[in-house]
Amino acid sequence: MDGIDTTDQVSEGAASQYYDFDAFEEIQVQTAATDITSFTAGAQINLVTKRGSNRLSGGARMYYTHEDFQWDNTPADYEGEGAERVERIYDYGVNIGGPIIRDKLWFWGGFGTQDIKRIDLANITAHQKLPNVEFKLNAVLGRHRLEGFFNFANSIKKNRVSHSIVDGPGARYNQSGSKPIFKIQDEISVSDNLFLSIKGSRAAFGFDLNPVGDLGPGSIWYSDDATNVYWNTYRKSLYDRTQYFGQGLGKLFADELFGASREFKFGLEMKHAYGIRVREYAETWLRYRDYEAKRTRYAYIYRNSDQDYRINRFGAFFQDSIDVGRFTVLASLRYDRQWVYFNELTVPGTNVSWSPVQLPTVTIEKGESNVIWNTLSPRLGIIYDIAGDGKTMAKLNLGLYGSRYDSGFISDLCSTYGYIYYNWTDTNGDELVSIDEVERPRVRDSFTQLDPDDVTDKNMVSPKTFEVTFGLERELLADVGIGGTVIYRRNFDDYWTRNYMEDGDTLRLPTPDDWEIAGEIPAEYGGYAYWDWKDGLDYSDETWRSTRPDYYERYLGFELTFKKRFSSNSKWLLNGSFTIQDWRRYYPTRASYNSPTNVEQLDGEYAGYTSGSSGATEQSLNPRRMAKLSFAYQLPLAINVGGTLTARDGYIFRDRWEDLDYELVSADDDHPMVYASPYGTNRLDSLVIMNLRIDKTFRIQDRFGITIAVDMFNVFNANTTISQEDVTTNTNFEQIYQYLNPRIVRFGVRFSF
Repeated sequence: MDGIDTTDQVSEGAASQYYDFDAFEEIQVQTAATDITSFTAGAQINLVTKRGSNRLSGGARMYYTHEDFQWDNTPADYEGEGAERVERIYDYGVNIGGPIIRDKLWFWGGFGTQDIKRIDLANITAHQKLPNVEFKLNAVLGRHRLEGFFNFANSIKKNRVSHSIVDGPGARYNQSGSKPIFKIQDEISVSDNLFLSIKGSRAAFGFDLNPVGDLGPGSIWYSDDATNVYWNTYRKSLYDRTQYFGQGLGKLFADELFGASREFKFGLEMKHAYGIRVREYAETWLRYRDYEAKRTRYAYIYRNSDQDYRINRFGAFFQDSIDVGRFTVLASLRYDRQWVYFNELTVPGTNVSWSPVQLPTVTIEKGESNVIWNTLSPRLGIIYDIAGDGKTMAKLNLGLYGSRYDSGFISDLCSTYGYIYYNWTDTNGDELVSIDEVERPRVRDSFTQLDPDDVTDKNMVSPKTFEVTFGLERELLADVGIGGTVIYRRNFDDYWTRNYMEDGDTLRLPTPDDWEIAGEIPAEYGGYAYWDWKDGLDYSDETWRSTRPDYYERYLGFELTFKKRFSSNSKWLLNGSFTIQDWRRYYPTRASYNSPTNVEQLDGEYAGYTSGSSGATEQSLNPRRMAKLSFAYQLPLAINVGGTLTARDGYIFRDRWEDLDYELVSADDDHPMVYASPYGTNRLDSLVIMNLRIDKTFRIQDRFGITIAVDMFNVFNANTTISQEDVTTNTNFEQIYQYLNPRIVRFGVRFSF
């Protein structure tokens, strides 16, 4: 935001908060060939906030929708308790900016809120409020342009999904957490050809997740393996993800240097991010194999899983932009150093009456990881004006990028996580546990205060992405352009964590010879084999993290774009794109994987990873094909119509087979999970969604404007399934967890001056 890094360091790339989009003057998106100020590959988004000027200006908005303005699109084969519906949404805000001292000092401020009530598939109303407050001051003082910015956001949500949309209401979360951002910046025009910028920020991204159910003494969290459902209560998590960011950047312009026009960009930056978590579990977890059949499995007790660490990054970069003839060459080099340390932390032990064994109180002493990532990122960009008229451009970019430091390294070194589980038989059928109903306690105490060299390879390097892009852009007319871009990426130097095994009195890492086929899934599910350790080998909690040899991923994509802008001779706008992408993972050698289970179904197949953050059911976000179209046209009487159309192939359906009665030694007595088809080959139905808008602005004395707008979302009322139960052996296999919200109309009014 405004050039500061607000990426959530702990969640490795997630957005840090919800935003008031009326606060933004511009949203800049870069999907490849990123600027040297960015140290990772992939999409980069910079949100440029509004600022005041010599003219007093502002506006207000109010959008409203209600379930009465909504259709029904419940799928015919849907068997859930409720249907995806909006109960009502208020979206409102105001902003104003202008001069305090003309030509010297300006202000801008805004407030916005989204107040959302929706009913989900479990027939539970989730209520979310997203308030935002922003304020900015800008000043000119001699050669200095000063800026101060403040943003306060919160996310208040009742009945947020915790584990799955089908969970009982007690296992859901009530979420809250303020997220203030402070930023100061000084831009200095040292001379006509030297510009400096110094900026610093503090962003606090903490939030709390409290279970709706009771979490006090005697609390019980239930789960059913046969349906993957939690109920009654769950766990509480408190997070502090405050981060500090500072950057010094310079630009030096040289019109004639060695026969070329040059621009040098250089800078230093520093980021210091907190990772504090307090996680408390229900006193008891009772886990059923099949709740409907009253088949019990395990009873658990947990110790809190707390963390207190800091992730640090120092970066330096230099770029030389050379203009000579029809060529522009950008030669860049970036260096990043990342490291982490953790603070002293004490977590109390357990005291559960029915458990004959307890977990002790533990204390983590202050320390640091032995893994320090030093990454050099050379990059080269070449732009060529093919015809010399600026209308046909060829662009080639090559770059090597590092990755953000993984907070999981801390868990290897100083985890307070621990649990004990027992075989449990509910003898009296009261769905409670007593000391005479449990046997065979297994202590899995992950408490560690280890020498980093014992758990992590200090020579492990940052995962990297090598990227090549080549594109052509052509201006057909003054307001019409087309383009095409090919993108190649190779991800390598990934890392993995393996559990040690107990081989008699010896503790060692598994080898390829330690595995044997434990069984095969039924032929109707693919007949694939699953593997376990050979007899005489046993599981150990101790782990080793290192660079994963030989494993890599390959991405190849092509995007075709078309743009038609508004002009004095044309009252319509059209932007379109068509994308084909192929992202695959490879295990070229035996050293590139541990257990052979699922390798046949994964090797060379699609690598569309899933995401389930913010309470959403896990979904694969990467389509193989996608088309997008946005358009606008001005009708007579200055009435504007517009819309968007998006089409993509369906989400990956990860059909999996699980044996709930077989316990794998290599996976801590857990059951095997086997993909029933090559990953990515089975998909849900393709998705097509269209949105439309019509609006009319009424001008009053050329100073004030009132815009009346009507939006319709999901015009075709599509009910495409986005997520459904994919474990073939579960009793609720193919149960729909999420589908497109039905067609709905929103009414809005805007005021501006």
